[in-house]
Amino acid sequence: MSSVAYVEQQLQQILQERANALAKEPGCVIRVTKFTGAALLQTLVFGWQQHPDASLEQLASTAQLGDVSVSDTAVHKRFTEPCAHFLHRVCATRSRRNVCLSKKRQ
Repeated sequence: MSSVAYVEQQLQQILQERANALAKEPGCVIRVTKFTGAALLQTLVFGWQQHPDASLEQLASTAQLGDVSVSDTAVHKRFTEPCAHFLHRVCATRSRRNVCLSKKRQ
């Protein structure tokens, strides 16, 4: 498998499957209504990637690109301590995978 394909596979796993599990552990997503862990993570990552100082309205618009229809208030309600723990766990997971990848290449 090429490096690009491997990175793509790893990002897909984190942005989709793993995000849902990581969001439940700290209580960021208790019950799935509109935001799954994956949808929330993708909204924040892609929203801030496009607009680093994105407003709540811009983040809600980003969510709609992923077929998640939410208001800016719904986005605002996700900015909680459990959400911060969720994002921290995602970053830690991503970092561990980077370290593992670099060790494989050595």
